[in-house]
Amino acid sequence: MNNEANPNNNADQQQRRPELKSKTSTKHAYIRFINMTQRRVDVIWINYEGVRVKYKTLEAGEYFDVTSFVNHPWIFRDAETHTKLVVSSKEVFDVPEPVYLKLQNGRVQATRAIVGITIPLYSLHEWALQTILKTLREPADVNELDIPNSLKQELKARCCCSSPQLLQYHRRTNI
Repeated sequence: MNNEANPNNNADQQQRRPELKSKTSTKHAYIRFINMTQRRVDVIWINYEGVRVKYKTLEAGEYFDVTSFVNHPWIFRDAETHTKLVVSSKEVFDVPEPVYLKLQNGRVQATRAIVGITIPLYSLHEWALQTILKTLREPADVNELDIPNSLKQELKARCCCSSPQLLQYHRRTNI
């Protein structure tokens, strides 16, 4: 896999997903991933075994140029919350065939595809959970909320996976 940055192969940042993996291809594709959110975004390539390989974390408004291959999937996550982010309303970006332009000198050149990473349209349920998480000072605060137990359980599950820094992040970040 050629790219302008080296992938981070930390085992903590890899996760198997056998149903989704890169397919063998010899066709290069040139991609520019642009973070169009106010969040920090992890750009993740799914390798040939279905393992997630984090390539880069983009700050708000930052972009990343990569040389990939046709039929290689990429996914995007909020760097702090691991919330799914999207490209063209889809969770998985599968690298398409490149578009070629004929130059004035007669040469043909592949263009770089511009790929904007955005926040998905959340359900009211998801939006409410994220909003409540922003108000919590610590995970134990969930028990004090006057909400249905099913929602408390969902919030507890998210808080158990969260660090104190995540709770601070929820309070200061606009969703």
